[in-house]
Amino acid sequence: MLEQVNLLDASINDDSNDPIAMDSELRAVALLNLGIVETWTGRLADAERHLSEGAALAQTIGRPYLEVACRAHQGFPSKLVSVAKAYERGREAVALADRCGLADRPILAPALAAAGGMAIWMGEFDEGESWLRRAWEVAEEHVDPAAAVLLHVATGMLHAGRGQHRSALEEYAAAAHVQSLLTGVHALAPRIAGWLATAQARLGMPDEARATLAGFSAESGQMGPIDNARAVISLIEGDPATALDALRELRETSGRVAASSQRLRVQLPSRSLAHSQNKSGICLL
Repeated sequence: MLEQVNLLDASINDDSNDPIAMDSELRAVALLNLGIVETWTGRLADAERHLSEGAALAQTIGRPYLEVACRAHQGFPSKLVSVAKAYERGREAVALADRCGLADRPILAPALAAAGGMAIWMGEFDEGESWLRRAWEVAEEHVDPAAAVLLHVATGMLHAGRGQHRSALEEYAAAAHVQSLLTGVHALAPRIAGWLATAQARLGMPDEARATLAGFSAESGQMGPIDNARAVISLIEGDPATALDALRELRETSGRVAASSQRLRVQLPSRSLAHSQNKSGICLL
C-alpha cells in the first residue's frame, strides 16, 4: 500500500514536460486519493500537503465535489493542527458542502465524523452527538470503509464519555471488524484496540480485554492507548502498582511527555475508584 502511495506521490510531483502529463482534473483526483490514503494510514503531514493542493486546484478549475472531498479529510488533529483547529476545519468543510449542494453526499461523512469526534474531545457531548447523527445519515451503505471505522470510533467515544460502556464496546468492536476488512492498518487501530480493551475491562471482562491487547501489535510510538488500557485493567483489579508500571512504560516508549501536561493520565471506571487509588500518584481524569 505505502509503496503505491509513494509511486503516486512521485508521479504527481514529476516536473516532466511530457505532453501527456496529467490534466488539472486528473491531478486533483490523484491528489485527493493520495491524501485520503495518507490520512487513514496516519501520514498526516503528507496528507495535509496533498489535500490542500488538491482542494486549491479543484477550486481553481471549478470542481466543487473534489474540493469538498479534499476538505472533508482535513478535520483531524496532528502535531501541527490542534483539536480546536481540526474541529473548525470539519465545520468549514460541512459549510462548503452545504453551499455547493453536496450536503447529502457520503464523501462528507469524514468531515461530519471528525467534527463530532473533536466536539466530544472538548466535552461537548450533545453537539458531538448531533454531528455524528448527521454523519450516519449521509454515510448509509456507501461510505468508505476507512471512514466507517472513524464513525464507529467517534460514536464509541460518545458512549464512553457518557459512561455507557456496553454501547461503547459495541461500537469499538464494530470498528475493529471493519478495520479487519481493510488492506493495511488504519491510523486509529491502536486506539480501537486500547479503547475496546478498556470497555471490556470496565464491563468485568478482564480476560477478554487482555486477549484484545494480546492480539494487537504496533510500533513503540503507537502504544499509548494499549498501555493506558493495561493500566485500566490493573486498576480495576485493584493493582495500582502494575498500573503505574504500564504508564511508566508508556512514558519511556513515547519518548516525551506533552509540555502542556507533564503528568501521566489514565481514565478510571468510576469516581469512587479514582478517589480510592489517588494515593498511587496517578493523575486522574
